[in-house]
Amino acid sequence: MIPNTTAWGNKPINEYDIWEQREIWSYNHIVSSPNLNTVKEIVNCIIQNKEFTYTSQLTLLDEALIQRLLRFNGFELKCYNLNSFPNSTTELQKYILPMDLTEKVKNTTQFFNGYINQFKYCLNNFYYNYQPIILTLAVIFGLIFYHHGMIWWGIFTAWITSPILTLIYHEYWEHQIIKPKNRFIGYLFDYITYVLAYSNNKKGAVYHRYHHIYFLGDKDLTYYEVSNNHFLRWFFRYKLKTNQPLMEYYDMLLRNDYEPIYNKFDPVCKFLEDHYVNIVLFTHALLLFFMPFEYYFYFVILPIWWHRISLYSVIEIVSHKICKNEQDFPWAYPLVFNLSYHNSHHKYADKLIIGPKPLRYFNPQYYFVKLLYDNKFEIY
Repeated sequence: MIPNTTAWGNKPINEYDIWEQREIWSYNHIVSSPNLNTVKEIVNCIIQNKEFTYTSQLTLLDEALIQRLLRFNGFELKCYNLNSFPNSTTELQKYILPMDLTEKVKNTTQFFNGYINQFKYCLNNFYYNYQPIILTLAVIFGLIFYHHGMIWWGIFTAWITSPILTLIYHEYWEHQIIKPKNRFIGYLFDYITYVLAYSNNKKGAVYHRYHHIYFLGDKDLTYYEVSNNHFLRWFFRYKLKTNQPLMEYYDMLLRNDYEPIYNKFDPVCKFLEDHYVNIVLFTHALLLFFMPFEYYFYFVILPIWWHRISLYSVIEIVSHKICKNEQDFPWAYPLVFNLSYHNSHHKYADKLIIGPKPLRYFNPQYYFVKLLYDNKFEIY
C-alpha cells in the first residue's frame, strides 16, 4: 500500500501498472458505478466471510471502489503487483489484511468526508440555481403577511446596504480600486458581503475582469448572456442561455488567473472563500434562531432581494440591453448611486466613480470609503 499517491505524478498514466492506477483511484471519492450492486455485494461478503463468485466484468473504477469501501470497513488490500483482480471473494480474501485501530479511525473519517463533500456539491448547485426564485417568493409572501409601517425601515435598510455591498464586491473584490484600512475591517466586510450580497465568491470576481477586457466584443460573456436571454430568465438567473465554447474559454482563463490571486490570501480569507456557502447558510440559521421572523424578513431578506435579485438584474438589463453600454443613466442615481454611471465606469475603470460633487455627499458610498477604506485611485 502506498498512501501518498501525490508522489506518483512524475510520469504518464500509461506507464503505471494496473495495480498502481487502482491504488490511486481508491483514494478518490467515486460517486457511482454501473456495477454498484455487485461492488456492494462483494464488500459485504468479504466482511461476513461468505463465498461469492462474480461473473460481471468489473472495470478498474469498480475494483478501486471495492478497495476503497474495504478500507472504510477496516480492511486493507495488499495491492502490490495485483494486476489481475480475483473473480471470487475466496480468492480476494488472500490479499486482505486487517487494519489497526488508528488506520480504522483515519479511514472512517475520510469516508464521511467524502459524503460531506458530495452533500456540499449538491448544496452549491441548489444555491446557485434556485436562490433567486426562493428569495423572490419569500419577498412576495412576506409582503402579503407583513405590510405595515415597518416596511419603510426595511426599504431604508436596503437602500443603505445595497450601494455599500456594491462597493465591496465591485470596487474592492473585482477592480481592487479600494482596500480596507486594516485587516479586521477587510474580514468583517468580506463576511458581511458573502452573507448579504448573495454574490459570487472572489473566484467569480475574476470573471468580471474578462467582461472589461473583452467589452462588447465577441468574447464578452456578460454582454452575450444579457443580450440573448429574456428579461425574466436573467432576472431569476436560472439556466441562462449561454455560449458553451465561450464558457469553456472563460473557465480556462479562470484556472490560470484565479490561483495566483488565491495564493496571496491569508488563512482567514482562504477560509471565507472556501466555505462561503456554508457560512451563508449557518449565518442565516443563526439569524432565524435569534430574530423574530418579521425582523428577519425586513432587515435581511428584503435587502438581499433588493440588492442581488431585483436591483442588480434591472441595472444589468438597462445598461447592457436597453442603453447598449453607450450612455450613463444619472436619473437612477438616487436609487443605485454609482451603478448609474456604468458607461463611465468602463471608460475610467481605474477611478472610483461616486457621482457628481453636489450629490455625492448624499451617497452612503462616499462616507463608507472615507471612513473605512483607503482609496487607491482618484474619485471621479
